[in-house]
Amino acid sequence: MIIDLGTMGTEPILNGYLIVSEGEAAIVETGPSSVTEEYINRVSKHIDPVRISYALISHVHVDHSGGAWKLSDMLPGVKFALYEKGARHLIDPAKLIEASTKTLGDIYQVWGEVRPVSADRVIALNDGQAIRIGNYELELIAAPGHASHSSAWYLKDEGVMFPGDSMGMLIGSNIWPAAPPPFNMEMFKQSVERLKKMDPTTVCFPHFGCTGAGIFDDVVSTYMELNEILRVHCKASDDQILHEILSMDRYREMPRNYYFREFLKLNLRGLPDYRA
Repeated sequence: MIIDLGTMGTEPILNGYLIVSEGEAAIVETGPSSVTEEYINRVSKHIDPVRISYALISHVHVDHSGGAWKLSDMLPGVKFALYEKGARHLIDPAKLIEASTKTLGDIYQVWGEVRPVSADRVIALNDGQAIRIGNYELELIAAPGHASHSSAWYLKDEGVMFPGDSMGMLIGSNIWPAAPPPFNMEMFKQSVERLKKMDPTTVCFPHFGCTGAGIFDDVVSTYMELNEILRVHCKASDDQILHEILSMDRYREMPRNYYFREFLKLNLRGLPDYRA
């Protein structure tokens, strides 16, 4: 049983997912510390949170892993499984905090405090290794591009892919890039192609919700299309570029509050032709 717990935070921050099988449970991502209590309160409507064995983390950016320390305090039985390339930053987040405060600006304050997680609670996995939750096996798939330590989790038996940010964000029914610097376009395209070949039936994004596998056809083309807009308007300000993109028909209904605008702009800045 996979439960979409919906968008969390008074600002749209994260979609949480609960996986339950044979009395065991896992959540996908921890989210930032600002939503940890809300996350666990929502879980408690479905199961006793003490049944959570694992938090499956796609990568260590603060909106995906920043709440791990708080969750570890709330639920002493939880372990944190993630790609080995990012695991050290969960244990010692000093460099992550430094980079995040520089890159995120005001968004960092919205996402909340980051603290270390005890090493004995962290499970560092290589590409292709798996975690078992009851009868389910969830495989970690290395998916660099968004970040070097990005990964996806694949529940093959159910055909459900949890891609983290390796396929961008799903806002409404449309893709928006998840490309903060240092983003790598070639690695990103290779990762998307690899995930597509695994042939999932459902793709569940942390930003924001689940959709069918047809979304793969939109992902790379959207990144390329918006990158071309950045190339053409490379002399424009970030606000002017965002206005140009949000004027497109498919983005007209996009939220336009301050937080969301800053979040959208951040996720364009790593595309190859930003300020080219």
